[in-house]
Amino acid sequence: MRFNQAWPIASESDMKNSCAYVDDDLLHLSDEQRKYMAIKEVINNSLLADGDIIELGTGTGRNTITMAQEMRKRGIQNKKIYALDTFSGYTESDMILDENESGLRVNMDTCRWMGNPGLVEKRFIDADVEEFITIVVGDISETTKYLRPQSGKIALLYIDCNAYSPSIAAINNLEKYFSPGCLVFTDSGHYVNHLNYQAPVEDRVLVGEHRALLEYYKRTNYPMFRTFFGDCCAFFITVPPSSWEYRDV
Repeated sequence: MRFNQAWPIASESDMKNSCAYVDDDLLHLSDEQRKYMAIKEVINNSLLADGDIIELGTGTGRNTITMAQEMRKRGIQNKKIYALDTFSGYTESDMILDENESGLRVNMDTCRWMGNPGLVEKRFIDADVEEFITIVVGDISETTKYLRPQSGKIALLYIDCNAYSPSIAAINNLEKYFSPGCLVFTDSGHYVNHLNYQAPVEDRVLVGEHRALLEYYKRTNYPMFRTFFGDCCAFFITVPPSSWEYRDV
């Protein structure tokens, strides 16, 4: 995501292709460096909107720390990051309801992204960013029913939980707080089964968070864009200014 360039409009076929999108002037950087840059750009763009930041799928807290450090560097004191996760992996219903169920089960078997909220909190303290972050432990489909950001608005919904069920539940539960210019952002997702890419585009299974974003796009017709995230595409929707006029929050 670059400030001084027009974001390409995204489509469903872009999601299923998961095509690479890397600026020529970033090719000399590693995948991890480009991911770090992308997260910073997401935060910097979200700072243009009113409201707080909701992260779905905090995991080890690495991305959360990057976000908070960028806020500190820019002197932002009036925004809070809500870091949501079960910290125990996907729920059984998350996996059953996901078209990529087998991939999620592999993630569970390998304990990918599982964390300990106490250790994650310690990482935030060690990074001296704990004042920016509130950890919310539990099933995202449930915790987002009762979550109200301190400002009453959301500037960024950062979806990084891979599974469809918590992603779509969070969008539906929290969209009443989306402020004008809010970014609803999904990163590159994670396919465990790369044989998916060998299927015809129309038969490919979307990562759960991409499927949820696509449904939100089709329901609202808000503009959807693509940008780089490491070596893959990430996708996001911008909430237009007119959408806030009719909210009852």
